Order: sequence, then structure tokens, then C-alpha cells
Amino acid sequence: MSVTPPFDTADIVDQKDSKDVFFDDNVNHAAPLPPVLAGMSEEELHAMRNRLVRRIDLRLLPMIVLMYIANYIDRGNIASARLGGLQKELGLNSIQYQTCISILFVGYLLLQVPSNVLLSHIGKPSIYLPSTMIVWGVISAATAGVKSYGGLIACRFVLGVVEAAFYPGAFSGLIAAGVVAHMNGLHGLRAWRWLYIIEGTVTVGIALCAIPIIPDVPAKTKWLSDEERAFALWRLECDAGAADDVEDANASPWKTLFSGMGSALRDPKAIMLALLVTLNVSIGTVSNFFPTLVGTLGYSSVKTLLLTAPPYCLATLFCWLNAYYSDKSGNRYWHYVAPTCVAIVGLVIAASTTKTAPRYFAMCIMPCGFFPSYIIAISWISSSIPRPLNKRAGAIAFCTVLSVIPQIYGSYWWPSASSPRYIMGFSCSASFAFASLLLATFYRFYLESLNKKLDAEREKGKATRIIAGILPAQIDAGFRFVI
Repeated sequence: MSVTPPFDTADIVDQKDSKDVFFDDNVNHAAPLPPVLAGMSEEELHAMRNRLVRRIDLRLLPMIVLMYIANYIDRGNIASARLGGLQKELGLNSIQYQTCISILFVGYLLLQVPSNVLLSHIGKPSIYLPSTMIVWGVISAATAGVKSYGGLIACRFVLGVVEAAFYPGAFSGLIAAGVVAHMNGLHGLRAWRWLYIIEGTVTVGIALCAIPIIPDVPAKTKWLSDEERAFALWRLECDAGAADDVEDANASPWKTLFSGMGSALRDPKAIMLALLVTLNVSIGTVSNFFPTLVGTLGYSSVKTLLLTAPPYCLATLFCWLNAYYSDKSGNRYWHYVAPTCVAIVGLVIAASTTKTAPRYFAMCIMPCGFFPSYIIAISWISSSIPRPLNKRAGAIAFCTVLSVIPQIYGSYWWPSASSPRYIMGFSCSASFAFASLLLATFYRFYLESLNKKLDAEREKGKATRIIAGILPAQIDAGFRFVI
């Protein structure tokens, strides 16, 4: 979602007068066109770009949304299952239940990077991602058969290991409400067991549908024409950047990843962004207990599960609007600060009262705060570390892995003994939110100082040195960090 200021990209390369070079404002560099595209005019190439992006989006995005929803439901359905009788039937105390939540993220933490490396090695996301979905769907459905605390711990840990390939509401609450209302006791099974069976089975079905839809690398994507395939490969070549961006073709995925992570760890921007994402995820740990918190309003289990849906639907709308205007305005800071302030207001209200109207209002605005700000924090990574490609990938991997840790410790902020106020959980979340505001503000001023250095170098007439990872050609072309 990065925004690159308009500039004359012809300044980037020496072949600016060549008819075989096409300059695309959406990528970082220009590169000679492949022979199959060399005879096309610039207008035809722009039209092909728009057509290709639209075709890929229409084919890929709906399925990715479904896969992400399935992922979110299967890792978060334990919160709904609690209202369906899981904790009572298995005899779990508060600490045991919280451990069952946190153990899933231990699996995420251990396997997220190896899973991504394995995907890079296999090079077939159309097979790898649906296959992992099928496995976690089976595990989720099998959770319906657990009889003890140990069995639930084992299922949750393995689920986290398998779902590590994906690490990303409303649908979960609606599904759970229907199951609790109409299937409790059916064929001798409690509602929470049916919840796992149904949601796990749906996940497997989605995975099977995804196999022919998810594309692989452009060279292996059969539903692209020869021209579209060549154009997609050219865009990837441009995005990979200059010669110093290109890794050894024989390097292993592990070497490439850890080389990139090593470069990222030496960049203050990556460290600050990793901390920002971690603080932000700490705010959002409240979502792991959302049905329980809504349950403090005093309604029945079915009504409680139904009431969990509107806040997530509202948050979805706010995520889209916030991301859209952030992208349109080319601003990250204010689009992070504003929703985070909304989250703080919601957390403070929720901690201050147990009255139905104000507390449910707080429940509605909290997700509208921490989900939109998380999206902005993640998007800030790519715009802050545009090159080299392996460093950007390493920075994203470092940030996402580190962001799993709050899900582990945050699970212990909400003990049953603190019900119905849950002051500790709301207070911790609000404190981390405030800390993230301070860090985001510091990061903004840091980027402004870097932009001043870029401007000063450009004013010399021709840049001669790399500043904060930005090449002289990019500096001359007008590159600035997105604030």
C-alpha cells in the first residue's frame, strides 16, 4: 500500500531514450522490455498493466479473503466455544483456558519463518497454502473429540504450527450463535463440539476450491497469456531493483531470508517498526476474549455471540476507509494515530463501567481502533524499506514473528477472577496503545529527518551516496519516505 510521489522515472536509467524501456510509476526501477512486449506502445503497456492487475485481483482477492476468514475463525473459535460449554465440560480453570489460547501462538512463533522458507523452496503456493488449510481444517474438526485439558493443548499447539503459513470475527460469532442455538445436544454432542466440526469442515472445503484459483509464480501460472506472463515477470524484475538488489540465484531460501533479516536488524527503521507492530498487537489481544467480554453485558450465550458480530463488521468498514485514505493521501502517521486513539477511548470506557449501553459502545469502537492501525503499521514497513528486496522481506518477517509474542503474554491479562470489569486487561491494552502512539510520533520525526537528508543530497545536483538504503538514482528521482 506504499505511495510513491510522482517523478520522472526516466532519470533512473541511462537507456531513457530507448524504445525498449518502459517506465512504470508503480515499481522502483525501469528495465528493458522482453521481446514479446517490445513492439507495444506505452499506452498499450499501461492498458496491459491495468488489465493484468484487475484480472489477478478479481481472481485472487476473493479467495484470499475466504482463506483469511477461515484462518481467523479456526484460531479464534475457542473464544466462542467457551460460551458453548467447552470450559465447563473439560473442567478447565482460568489459567488452563488462557494457556490453551496462548499455546497456539507458540506454534506460530516456532514455525512461521520455516514455513515461509519451505514455501519459497517449493515455489507452489497453489498447492502449499490449500494443503496447509486442509490439514488445519482437519485438526480443527478433530478438536471436537478432545476429552481433557492435555488433548486441547495438543490440538491448539499443532493448529498453530500448521496455521503458521497464514498468520493474519464477525463470521465466527454468527456461526457460533447458530450452532449454540440449534445444535446443542444434537446426537449427544455439546454445541462447542459441533462448532469445531462445522468450521473445520468448511475450511477443508474452501481449501479444495482454492487449488485451481491461487496462482503460482507468473512463469507457472497457466491462466495468464504469454504477453501477460512476460509483463508480470518484467514487473517482478523491476521491483527486484538494481544489480545490488539481486540475490545469488543459487542461494538457499534460508540464506536469503537470514541475510535480509540481518540487514534489517542493522536498520533503525526496521527495529522501530517491529516494536510498533508488537505494541499494536498487544492492544489487539482483547480480541481473543471478545465473546467473554461481551458476555459481561448479561445476555444469553446466543445473544452474546450475535452481539460480537456488529463490532467486527464496523471494524471492517473502518479498516477499508482508513487504508483507502492513507493510500490516497500518502500519509501513514495520522492514519495510525487516529484509530489508536479510538481504541484507547474504547478501552478506558470498558474499564470504567459495566453498564450495558456504554460498555457495548466501547466494544464496538475498540476493534475500529486496533485493526485499522495494525494495517497501517504493516504497510509502513514496505514504504520505509523499499530496497533491497531481501532486506524488505527480512524486515517483514522479523516484524510479523515478533508480533506473535504479545498473543502469548496477552492471553494472561484476562483471568476469570477479574470479571466483569477486567481492569487489568483493559489497562494493559490501553497502556500499550499509548506507548505505541509515542513510538509512532518518534518514528515520524525520524523519517522527517531522513527526508531532509535526501533533499539535501538531491540539491547538490546529482546524488553520489546511499542514504538510509536509498540509491543515488532514487534520490535524484525524488524518492521520499512516506510519513
